[in-house]
Amino acid sequence: MQKVFGGLMLGCGILVAGLSGLCTLLVVGTSLIGAVSNQEALSVIPAGLIAGGIPLAIGLGLFFGGRALIRSAKADEERGPPTL
Repeated sequence: MQKVFGGLMLGCGILVAGLSGLCTLLVVGTSLIGAVSNQEALSVIPAGLIAGGIPLAIGLGLFFGGRALIRSAKADEERGPPTL
């Protein structure tokens, strides 16, 4: 069961981090391109980093948490059942 839940966390983390990272890259890249002609376009960069950075951090947390859960499940299988 730990492997299934870890796999779900891993998949959701990849999706959340990937999509929010691409969106943040798009917002920051567009404002950097617009900054060539308009200096006010640079004011969008901090807002884009904050709005995209929080879901990115959550997605990375899900990814690494799922990976740790899968690794602990594999370690438990290798140890075997507890003996009394």
